[in-house]
Amino acid sequence: SIDDLLSVKFLACPKILVIHVSLSGYITQENSPTRAEEMQQLLSTYLDKIGAISVAVSSMKQTTWGAIGPVIPFYIDSDFFNGYNGQIAAGLRVANQISQKSILLDWRNHQRIAEGFPVKLIGYNPDMPGVQRANDLYALRAYYRNHRFYLHTARYDFEDGFTTSSLEAMACGMP
Repeated sequence: SIDDLLSVKFLACPKILVIHVSLSGYITQENSPTRAEEMQQLLSTYLDKIGAISVAVSSMKQTTWGAIGPVIPFYIDSDFFNGYNGQIAAGLRVANQISQKSILLDWRNHQRIAEGFPVKLIGYNPDMPGVQRANDLYALRAYYRNHRFYLHTARYDFEDGFTTSSLEAMACGMP
C-alpha cells in the first residue's frame, strides 16, 4: 500500500508498489480531498524519489493511476484450486479489512443480497466478531471447494469486478 511504501522509504532494497485498487476508489474510500491528477503526480514523483516502481493487477487500475507501471495480472493455479463439491449449503465471501474498504466492496449491497442466506465470511476482519481467517492456503481451498456459491460485490465505478479471491473461487469451479 502507499502507507507501507512511506514506511520503507529509507530501506536500501528494491521497492514495489502493487496497485490493487482504482485511484477513484482509493480517493473515495479514504475521503481524500486530493484530486486524481494531483495524486497521480505526487505518486509518480514519490516513486522516482525513493527509487521504487509500481505494478498494477489490471489495466483499469493501472490507467486510473496514470499508467505508471506495468500490469501484472493475477495468476491463479487452477490445478491447485480445482475440486469443487459444494457440500455446505451456504455461500462464501473472502475479504480482508471490510470496514476500511466498505465502499469499494459495496458492503451494504453484499449484506442486502446475502440477507436470508447463510454466507460464511473468511478473512482478516478483527472488528467483525466471529469472522476468522483461513489457517493456510489449504484451509482456504477447502472453504472454496465445500461452500455452495461465492458472493462478491464491488462498486462498478471503482473496481473492475474481480479480486484474487473471486478468481480463486472460479478456479475451484464455484458458482
